[in-house]
Amino acid sequence: MARVVNYWIVFIISIAVVVWLHASCKTSQKGAIQFNEGVKTTLNGSNVTMAHTAFDWFDGRFNAEVNNSGKVNALKCRVRIRRDSLMWISIKPDVAIIEVFRVLISNDSIKLINYLDKTYFIGDYTTIKSFVNFDISFSMLQNIFTGNPTLLFPAEQYEVSVSGKDTVLTSSDMNEYLALKKSSQKPQILFHAIWLDVAKRAWRSLFYDPGSRMEVDLNYTAYQTVDSLQFPLSGKVTLIGDTSNTVFTFTYTKTDVNKPVDFPFSIPATYQKMK
Repeated sequence: MARVVNYWIVFIISIAVVVWLHASCKTSQKGAIQFNEGVKTTLNGSNVTMAHTAFDWFDGRFNAEVNNSGKVNALKCRVRIRRDSLMWISIKPDVAIIEVFRVLISNDSIKLINYLDKTYFIGDYTTIKSFVNFDISFSMLQNIFTGNPTLLFPAEQYEVSVSGKDTVLTSSDMNEYLALKKSSQKPQILFHAIWLDVAKRAWRSLFYDPGSRMEVDLNYTAYQTVDSLQFPLSGKVTLIGDTSNTVFTFTYTKTDVNKPVDFPFSIPATYQKMK
């Protein structure tokens, strides 16, 4: 069970660098991008908008399954968010009533409680950055759960391209990245792409980090409308490394928006700090 809990930490941190993928991009050109309540790009002289859902409070329950190289574990989870300020996550195994893991994330700290091992962790984003070798922010984590896009590179670095009905933003040439993936030499570039559907939702993402030699791919497979706002209903995250292949699937079972919630988090006095 401890391995399941520890993997969830890796999942939360790793998908903070998730981005959008498409396998065959074409007609690439540089695009001017501005990020606010919507991301506007210039594509063949026309403005293209990237959908961005504004909210104040988010409370979602979801079922999840982790398949780590053939070993499958089921989880029941809950995430509460006060936009741009606080996030609370609770995890328990599907077959158990007792909570085993709780996370509290603010703009400057990440706190974890492992109820199974009776340990806790308190750290800042510098600690997390050293673990994943990438700049992590609160907004990145928030966007993963609510389906909003994140730009990981300076706006001027992205290329805008079209593939069928999809609009794609890439930090470098997609075909070059795919060619490097197929070669015997792993890509030596940090790669990020954002894949938009006809509704301009960032529905699939891909990120590759040459330092960890890890590719992270997120696909929102369905959406839901809650109080006239669009949020993910289900999705899949695939993490592919040199020696592992992990697939994380999730489905929201209940979602409330703009209803104030609390964030209970108290570390028992007898718990030991994680080393």
